[in-house]
Amino acid sequence: MTISEDIFALACGYVQADEEDRETLKRLCAAEEANLRAKLRKDVTVEDCVDCFTTAAALLAAADFAAAYGDLGVKSFSAGGVSVTRSDAATTQRYRHQAALLLAPWCQDAFCFLEV
Repeated sequence: MTISEDIFALACGYVQADEEDRETLKRLCAAEEANLRAKLRKDVTVEDCVDCFTTAAALLAAADFAAAYGDLGVKSFSAGGVSVTRSDAATTQRYRHQAALLLAPWCQDAFCFLEV
C-alpha cells in the first residue's frame, strides 16, 4: 500500500463518506499529504515518520471533510440512563490538534497548529 492509499484508508475510518463523497475525501487526503510534506524539516523524509505522517494527514483530511460536509457519523447514542453527544466542530478541532502533536518533532519551526 502506498502512503497516499494508507492516508485515504485511515481517513475513511474517521468519517462516513458515501461512495460519491469518497473521491472528495481522496482529494482532501492528497492535499493534506502535499501540505504536510512541505512542512517537514529538510533533513526528514516521510519514511522517517511514516506512521505519524499518515495518521496526521488522515486526521487533517477528515477534519477538512467534516468542516465541508458536517458529518463525522454518529453524533449521539443512549444506553440505559446514559447519553453521549458529540459535536463535529469540537471533533475537528481535536483532530487538528492531534495531527499537530503527532508531527511536531519532524516539522520546521514555522509549522504549528495553535488553538485560538
